[in-house]
This record gives sequence, structure tokens and C-alpha cells, in this order.
Amino acid sequence: MQQLAHKCSSIVLGFSTGHVGTTTISSEQAYALEAGRSTIKFFFEPSSMSPAAPQDIDTQAAHATAVYVPSLLHGLQNVSSPVMCVDLSHFWLSFSDGLLRVLNASRIPLRIVRIRRPAIETACSMANQPNGQTSQTRWCSLVVSFCPSLGPMTKPTVRQLVLRDAARPNALLEAFRGWSLWQRSMWVIDETEAQWLVRLAPAFHPADRLEVYWSKDDGPSIEQGAIAPIGNFLNHTAKAAVNDSKIHFDGLMVKGRPVLTDAAKQRLALLDYVRTLRALLPAAARSLMPLLPSATALAALSANASVSREG
Repeated sequence: MQQLAHKCSSIVLGFSTGHVGTTTISSEQAYALEAGRSTIKFFFEPSSMSPAAPQDIDTQAAHATAVYVPSLLHGLQNVSSPVMCVDLSHFWLSFSDGLLRVLNASRIPLRIVRIRRPAIETACSMANQPNGQTSQTRWCSLVVSFCPSLGPMTKPTVRQLVLRDAARPNALLEAFRGWSLWQRSMWVIDETEAQWLVRLAPAFHPADRLEVYWSKDDGPSIEQGAIAPIGNFLNHTAKAAVNDSKIHFDGLMVKGRPVLTDAAKQRLALLDYVRTLRALLPAAARSLMPLLPSATALAALSANASVSREG
């Protein structure tokens, strides 16, 4: 870690579900960096932890020390003076507890960026990857996010999911298997937000955390909603326009494949998901539900349905 402290003047991590534009946001091409004289180094998906590995914090910390930190050092080989090290990807969520322990112990200044898109946009993008009907299974098996397949978890040192009942460790996994890919994606979005509210945001001083939001269809663009404020947070100017590094869900098709776009069907699927989740959770976790992205999405769909009926 001493080597990393000599190379990184500070570290900035991104916290998201993925499918929120991190490929574009993590590109140095999105920022007006001075060639050859930049004080910032971007990393993208430097490592994730194998799903076969034990999920206790000690194992996560060992992975962070043995794999993640060397990945950063490899990318810093040609850096002669300390730079701001920035990883806005989401792969580190697979060992987040251990990584934060290691980085906090290093005394390297640490900041975090919470990156969001509308829940429905994100769920549609996640559930409709080009790999087809195995996409959500693949998403979990890669362990690049939070997933019920990491349970059951009973040891106190083991990473805990927020949206689950510890007294019924297999109930969530059973429900998850019965949900559609779109509903599973919504749970990943909700669990990521719950982790942020309960564990991540309270661990960072307000000055050391930034929250950004953008939308492909209805809201600020990725340049205005994400890249510009992140550029300010990193003390760099964002470019006026950037090239999207990936095709994002546009509300109609993904690579020519139809997706769940009918608002009425989305509302029914979301209602079913929310009711099932509520029944699964203990009272403390249920109290978070009004703050979750699924609640915002359901309110918007219900409001639109009401307007349509009145019209």
C-alpha cells in the first residue's frame, strides 16, 4: 500500500449498478485534460472478485490487496509524480467492504461518486443485454454487483445484503429466481441504493461524496447530469460534448431486440415485484422502501396511468 500512496494523491471511486454510462464517464476523452501533464489517472474495471471466493470481509480485503491494488500500480508504471486515481466503474462492488477497509487503512484521501439513471431505463438496459435470456444470470455470476446468490450468509464477518431477512436467508433467493429479468434488475438497482443509504453515504463526509443523475430519455444529458459535475468534483473541465462509448437503452429497442416498453406492463411487473419484496423484508428494511428507486418508478408510472385515464 505504501507504493500506492506514493502514486495516488487521492482516490475517487464510483458507486453504481452499471448500465449508467460508466464506460463513457470513465473515459479521459470526456474531460479537457492537458496531454502529457494531467494530474489525474482514470481506471476502468481493474478487477472483480470471483463468485467462488468466500464473501467474508477478510477475503475481500485480501483480494483488494493482492489483485486490485497491483492492477492500479500496473496502470501507474509511467507516472512519475502523484496523481488523482479515479475508478468510476462498478466491479469493485463485488469486494466493496474489504476494499474500503484497505483504502481507509492506507490513509490515502478517498472520495466517492454515486452515479444514477432512472430505474426503469437502467432495468431495461440491464435485462436486455445482447447475450439474451442468460444476461441476468451472467450478471450475478460475475459478481460485479450485489446479488442474492451470494447468500445465505450467517457469519457476522460476512458481507450482508440490506434488502433481505437474515432470519430467512433463502427467501430472497427463491423470490429472485421467480422474478423476470426486468424484476431481478430492479432488485439489483434497489439493493445498490439501499447499500448507499445505509452503508456508503454515512461513511463519507459530505464534501467527499458527489451524487449525479442523468437520463437518456427524460432528464439531463450524460454531459450535463454526470460528466460536468464529475469534472468539477475532480477539478477538471468537462468537454462540451462527448461520444457515447456504448449504446444505451433508448426506450424502444436494444440492438434490434424489443424490450419491456409498455408502461402498463411495466407498472404491473413493478407492483408484483414491490409487493413480493415488502413481504420478504423485516420492518427495518421495509422502512427503506419509499426511498428506493422502485418506489420513484412506481409513482411515476401510476401518475402517468392516472393522466391517461383522465385523458
